[in-house]
Amino acid sequence: MTFEERLASITEKLEVVASMQITAQQELAEFRKWNEEAQKRHEEAQKQHEDAIKRHGDEIARMDAKLNRAIRLAIQETRNERKRRKAFHSEFDEKMTQLSAAQLITEEKLQRFIESLRRGGNGQGT
Repeated sequence: MTFEERLASITEKLEVVASMQITAQQELAEFRKWNEEAQKRHEEAQKQHEDAIKRHGDEIARMDAKLNRAIRLAIQETRNERKRRKAFHSEFDEKMTQLSAAQLITEEKLQRFIESLRRGGNGQGT
């Protein structure tokens, strides 16, 4: 192989290497662009995820507050119901006592009436 042939061969190989380097640089530029876009998408997804976590936390806090309020109201209603029942039972017991007393009086009057009928009637003493 002559010097010119060697030089031509080296030149050809250098041109191939240079072409490969240009292609590699273009691919690297494309990769960097793709990587930047992927990074932006990742950051956006991360932000959306953080927002979703915050919304979820806020929703849980609202549900906790509603649940606590419902429990407080249920306890309050239970206490009020106990008071109403106690008042009702107290009033009921009082009315039953009055009714029992009235029943006793009625029975006594009935017994006196029956005895007065046995004795002879309307005051004539037979």
